[in-house]
Amino acid sequence: MAYLHGGTMRFTSATIALLCVMGVTAVKSQAQPPRRLAPDLILSTPISADVANDGATIVADLTEPAVHYIAPDGRLSWSLTAKGSGPGDVLQPYRVALAENTVWIYDFILRDVSAYSRDGTFIRRFRLALPLAIVDDIVAIGDTALVVLGVTRQAAFANRAIHVFDAVGAHKRSFGEVAFAVDRTRLIMTGTGTLARTAQNTLLYVRKGPYQLLEYGVDGRLRRSLAPPMAIAAVVDSLQRIETNAKGRERITSRAGEIRFPLRGAPLSNGLVLSGVSDRGTSRWWVHPSQGAPVPVSLPGGISPSSWNARTCELVAFTDRDDEPALVAVAARAVLPAALVNAMGCVGRDPSTNRRK
Repeated sequence: MAYLHGGTMRFTSATIALLCVMGVTAVKSQAQPPRRLAPDLILSTPISADVANDGATIVADLTEPAVHYIAPDGRLSWSLTAKGSGPGDVLQPYRVALAENTVWIYDFILRDVSAYSRDGTFIRRFRLALPLAIVDDIVAIGDTALVVLGVTRQAAFANRAIHVFDAVGAHKRSFGEVAFAVDRTRLIMTGTGTLARTAQNTLLYVRKGPYQLLEYGVDGRLRRSLAPPMAIAAVVDSLQRIETNAKGRERITSRAGEIRFPLRGAPLSNGLVLSGVSDRGTSRWWVHPSQGAPVPVSLPGGISPSSWNARTCELVAFTDRDDEPALVAVAARAVLPAALVNAMGCVGRDPSTNRRK
């Protein structure tokens, strides 16, 4: 239900409490709950989800640990639940991505990537050729390229945030500036931002500080820069409070409820983009049209958008149902102004059937 950016190989209770740092605010009750995906699926700590072009969804459950594949009709198709470090096992699945024929899983503890077929068959496991101190996001571009947002200590690429690898982990290129941080160790602890794939197979990079919305091609060329809905200076150094007690032990706590910081961006249909800001604990949302200023929008309380399902015109998001984590789909026509829904070509579409009414 959040986007962890930690610098340790173990998840203590304090570290898990910091999962809210990049994407999730407190969950509130919803009067008209969105459509639940895989209703019988029990989740513990869902942390990452991705939607393929055909509407299939993959979700990683960090502490269960498990990875679940949900078919385009919203039913659970298969799950990976074998805990371990061997081929086909999961230990702490942290980021997932879906391509045409491949499921990609990045494991936080093992620090490697596993590839599976769409039916859940294990293909291979590999280590990224460029070592990364923290991985913020992974994005699949077809079945041949994996794009990783993260921070490396290697001097040649230390100021680059976006790293392109081939299907076996060979490093191809890096581009895009990491978030600014006076204390570099804070950057490795909290991450540089979020990354998402657009329908045109470009990359939407939400840079944490200073707040920027940048769209890149996989070749590293900047395609466009969207005007942020509000100005936010560098926040990496202020996202966490680090205190040292008399015995020299550090205590790390989140300051997410005290400051402003960017939330995950979601590319929508026809070039529109959803952006968000956590404003001292309150989530605020905007939609950026192809032209003009961003439009403020309201989303149901407690919703943490993860991906966009262009097939059904729904936001796939994390929330709580009956005090349990859940993955839901929020229909655009239920929460966005009619003009924006029309601009995305979603008017009259029934998400349950993907047909025009």
